[in-house]
Amino acid sequence: AGKGFFMRALGEELPFADESFDAVICWVALPYMNNHKALSEFARVLRPKGKFFLKIHAPLFYWGMIKERVKTLNPKQIAYPLICLTGGTINRLSGKHPGGNFWKGKEVYQTRKSLARELEKRGLKIVKELPDSNDGTPSFLIEKL
Repeated sequence: AGKGFFMRALGEELPFADESFDAVICWVALPYMNNHKALSEFARVLRPKGKFFLKIHAPLFYWGMIKERVKTLNPKQIAYPLICLTGGTINRLSGKHPGGNFWKGKEVYQTRKSLARELEKRGLKIVKELPDSNDGTPSFLIEKL
């Protein structure tokens, strides 16, 4: 049994060999990545039966943000969650991650249904929701088939 270690890398370009990990953790980072590329990379580096711990932002997260920020009457504060909802919708409808300089640092949402579909394409399956899951930021245990 070797010693464990943590390393940080771009989720869309993991510098690891295929099937080199028993577990991958992505805790509220996927909304900031190109979802399609990152999910493909997570699947690639996981061994068969490997575990993938994922926490995402669902649309309800941004609606809650709008509800809180509308009290500020600050257009910039209100615009950000609206932009994220728009980007997530573009991602869901087109299958493409919004690009360009405008989109750098902005988020896209995921839904359980669209996430399950994307995971299935990559040989991954949601096993269960985790105890810290909620409607705005659901958490999942995912397994590589």
